[in-house]
Amino acid sequence: MKTVNEPDPVIAQLTGPGGPFEIVVEEVLGRPTQVYRERMRAIGEVVARSAARADVTWLVQGDRRLTFGEHDDAVRRCARGLEKLGVTRGDRVAIVSANTPEWVIMFWACALVGAIAVPLNAWWKTEELEFGLADSGARVLVVDQKRLELVRPVLDALPTLEHVFVIGHEDKNAKPFEHLLAGDDGEISAAVDEDDIFAILYTSGTTGKPKGATITHRQVLANLQNIIVLGVAQSMRGTPPVEVTATSKGRQTASLLVVPLFHVTGCLSTMTVGYATGGKLVLMPPGRFEPTAAMEMIERERVTSIGGVPTIMWRILESPNLDNYDLTSVKRASYGGAPAAPE
Repeated sequence: MKTVNEPDPVIAQLTGPGGPFEIVVEEVLGRPTQVYRERMRAIGEVVARSAARADVTWLVQGDRRLTFGEHDDAVRRCARGLEKLGVTRGDRVAIVSANTPEWVIMFWACALVGAIAVPLNAWWKTEELEFGLADSGARVLVVDQKRLELVRPVLDALPTLEHVFVIGHEDKNAKPFEHLLAGDDGEISAAVDEDDIFAILYTSGTTGKPKGATITHRQVLANLQNIIVLGVAQSMRGTPPVEVTATSKGRQTASLLVVPLFHVTGCLSTMTVGYATGGKLVLMPPGRFEPTAAMEMIERERVTSIGGVPTIMWRILESPNLDNYDLTSVKRASYGGAPAAPE
């Protein structure tokens, strides 16, 4: 039996000297730190690596479907649009929206130009959104129609905010999101350092004002590589499910995203991992969670992974329509954020 402190032999094989995910010690910001020897140095590199799967479906929401190629084209155009606005390395770009394809496109466009993505809590009220936009120093805001109504009264009070784009209908206070896609789709060559800040995600503010937690390119990519290593180790052990590869027995993995993209679970542990590994991301319709809609998407898109809080799982299992849908494609269900009853 393996003792508590004994290293996992599979992980050791993968990360040891000469392994495919060899870990070495390098100086990071003046401190010796364990890093992967072979690694990407900026999040924008993930976009370039997706070119090989241009015709594979990436994003699905209702009747909207984007392949990796269509998504990447929009990302490059959006990045060019940001450049035309004068957005450069280190500038803050806020996103306040329900989960939509435009949210995902903005995230990766920020990565290409070296801007700092600021995904604000889409459940916040006007005062909280005003604080987040002011505290982050956002120059650009991408917002859906519902949240635009919340921030409209405070837009003139935000000294750093220069541009507002709305997802959906044109508005007197905002240009349509499509205006950002007016650029060409040429390559973007922003100079980005591994330890540049890539995103600012705000805490819940339970003990005062929410705090902007910074995440660097290095941290996002290390998290991504850690998850991939654990998935490869699972595969080597023959332990299902394999959720970090583009196919499982010839079928693309697919994640149903129930949690919000402004949270690290939805953004980094689900969306980013799926994009980097060739999975399909299925977005629930905006609004309250409906178990019937979730089961319809699971059956139609052959979803292999679903996550959220325990309540989500209970609502599916207790739905009177449970037996009306084929949910056998689901191989992995994960949840957190609250205690779950053993049954």
